[in-house]
Amino acid sequence: NGAGAEEPEDGLLLVGGKPGLYHCNYCMRDISTTVRIKCAECKDWDSCVDCFCAGAELSGHKAYHPYRVVD
Repeated sequence: NGAGAEEPEDGLLLVGGKPGLYHCNYCMRDISTTVRIKCAECKDWDSCVDCFCAGAELSGHKAYHPYRVVD
């Protein structure tokens, strides 16, 4: 997990002791209160701007997939 993040038994990602609504699937950063990139092809893939710009790919997600910017 990312710095300061922990995953309890129920599977919710906690950041600073609070559950994050959205997290980057690559670096696990909490992106609940910032701009995020949502893959239009993968069912549950959100990325922070840094990982998106670096072309991060993981599992079935590919950098060339269509996306939307969510703020």
